[in-house]
Amino acid sequence: MSEGHHVPDEAHPGTPFAVGAAPAELLAGTHVPNADERTAVNAALSTEVKLDPVTGALPTFKRKVKGEDYGDRIEAAVNKVVDSQLKWAKPMETDRAAGHVYDWGDIEKVGVQSKAAADASFGAYATGKPLKATGVDAKIKDAWEFKEKAIAADPAEADDNATWRVTKILDGHSAITAIDTEHGAIQSRAEEKAIVDAIRTKIATARKAELVLIHKAWPAFASGNNVFIQRVQHTDAKGVVDKSEGRTYMWQQFQTIIHEYIHTIEHPEHVKYRSTLGAQKGGFTLREGTTDYFTKIAYNNTDRTNATLRKNVEGPFHEPAVVQPIPALHTYRESANAERAAGIVGLPNMCGAFFLGRVDLIGKT
Repeated sequence: MSEGHHVPDEAHPGTPFAVGAAPAELLAGTHVPNADERTAVNAALSTEVKLDPVTGALPTFKRKVKGEDYGDRIEAAVNKVVDSQLKWAKPMETDRAAGHVYDWGDIEKVGVQSKAAADASFGAYATGKPLKATGVDAKIKDAWEFKEKAIAADPAEADDNATWRVTKILDGHSAITAIDTEHGAIQSRAEEKAIVDAIRTKIATARKAELVLIHKAWPAFASGNNVFIQRVQHTDAKGVVDKSEGRTYMWQQFQTIIHEYIHTIEHPEHVKYRSTLGAQKGGFTLREGTTDYFTKIAYNNTDRTNATLRKNVEGPFHEPAVVQPIPALHTYRESANAERAAGIVGLPNMCGAFFLGRVDLIGKT
């Protein structure tokens, strides 16, 4: 971001500008999209099967393609994804039960670096509260512990967790999108919706315990001003943590916390707007795709060769003579949809909508 931008009062971090109250310079380079741009942005944000480019009509749903039933294929694909997620969730459960966890003080130091990276790119628009992981005002918290407590307080939470895990697969997994495209399926349309809803219920019920485990083990999420992460630590038979593995974990947290912190500074009006959209009609792209688009910007603006940054991120696992290979940054594929939208209306418009609540800048009328 250019110099001279006003930064929200650090005495009140986490408080966004009221819509229309942001300094004018933060809206420099923005414009209200015209009708054609609004149509193009909506198309870019959507992950539904597209209109036929020749006829302009919605695709015709084909229940069977090459003798294979749409519902059977969707059900098999969801089960396959659940099986793959269990491969990393089950070991986490074992290590967690053994009490192997990373130290909060070390995670807090990573959080400081993650917040600094995000603020360096977007702090002119909004800043969040310090990402403390210790003390009474801790903002980085244990995702596994939080979810277990929620289920203990309300057993119905487990049903919601199971349904949510299946819904996320149905809404956004590439395997599902490929099947939808082959069958010309639009999940919000009545015939397809009935099939998908039945599959959601069936799998969420039949595999409830496994889905709840996956939900507890999910890498991270944000809620309000809080960032929730997993701090499960893998050790060898003697309880020793490999330093290289520890460094990898810390770099993954650096990436993850940037993403989750950006979630915490999303403007309430942007949340409200995307919540009116179906997941495949742009809601998921605006929630996760746009957050990951900004995550890539913030992450790529950091100098990861910097010796001080490497030491601060790697913490107790840092070895000055070792240059740790940094894990690749993985983002939701919907970040590409957000980038396409930015290509239509511009990055300033995307920032103005997400951080300042000016959702008219991304097409809302």
